[in-house]
Amino acid sequence: GRPFDLGLGLLASVAGGEPIFGARLEGSVFPAHFPVGVRAAVSASLTHTQTIVQPASDAQWMRAALALGPTLRLGRAHPGVDLHAAAVAALLHVQGARLPETSGDISLQLGLCAGLRGLWAWQNAAGFVGADVFLYPGDDRLTIANYGDVGTLPRVEVQLVLGLGLGRFP
Repeated sequence: GRPFDLGLGLLASVAGGEPIFGARLEGSVFPAHFPVGVRAAVSASLTHTQTIVQPASDAQWMRAALALGPTLRLGRAHPGVDLHAAAVAALLHVQGARLPETSGDISLQLGLCAGLRGLWAWQNAAGFVGADVFLYPGDDRLTIANYGDVGTLPRVEVQLVLGLGLGRFP
């Protein structure tokens, strides 16, 4: 049969030096007897907080990202290693805090992702650990309504994930 897997993992997102926890749902499918397949992942973390000097406040932000791209499964032995790359579409939610009136915004960010995943499979179940680097090369200005540009958002995000999955493994 066609190898595939679907997994759920807990992640630590590091962007701007601040680790925040989150979750990821990911899956991949491979043609029979071929090591290159397609991988999709949806991830989101809790809110990052960034201090703003003028006006004296905080910006809270988070990205919910969809990554889609090729994956390469190295070897058929366990543990296995997957290398992947992806195009990313993320919804960025920014919220001002400690301001006279609440201000927020949601926008689309496009980016790229590359990573690897170690996979330990037992029959139809697997444990995995992975690391991904996300790059968002577009607009990184942090803007709060009525105040204009007040800072920049990190363009690079690193996600470390630990999870469990089900599937058909070679």
